[in-house]
Amino acid sequence: MTSTASAVEVNDSPPKAVQPWVNSPLSYEYDYSLGWSFFYNPEMVMNGADVHFYDTFPFTENCGSFGNIPPLHNPPYVCTLNFSGTANPVAVVGRTASSFTFKSLDGHVEGAGRYIRFTFYQTSTFELRMKVEGWGPWNVAAWASINSGTVNGFWTTYANNLKSWISNGNL
Repeated sequence: MTSTASAVEVNDSPPKAVQPWVNSPLSYEYDYSLGWSFFYNPEMVMNGADVHFYDTFPFTENCGSFGNIPPLHNPPYVCTLNFSGTANPVAVVGRTASSFTFKSLDGHVEGAGRYIRFTFYQTSTFELRMKVEGWGPWNVAAWASINSGTVNGFWTTYANNLKSWISNGNL
């Protein structure tokens, strides 16, 4: 685990103060089914997604579990998401009972200052779902990964991995 104040601004706004879509020229929102369950609820999915992050997230990473990180941890918990030869540093800037939020840092392939929030929820018919919101400064790499479908592909893989773990009772 790496956590350095120099890598992240210590006056970073807490995630609940960050408003996706406000002044964000490049944002997205995706929503995925994780299947139906009478046994799991969004908090259980969040805890399982945290404990099994390495096994389910579509990037290799050194994040480990970030479940005990308070929402206003200062400096934020920093880890690296690796994909196809790129190292993408992020800060975990928020963790609630049913969501977590990353902020990209300098050196991330999509540039610094972009946010991704993963929120787990359940419908009235017991369908578990994952909403993924991304927002932040415009840059060519972020634009290309969103508009090419790459981002949606990553989060579809993550949703399918979680869905499999849920349906097998392993989450």
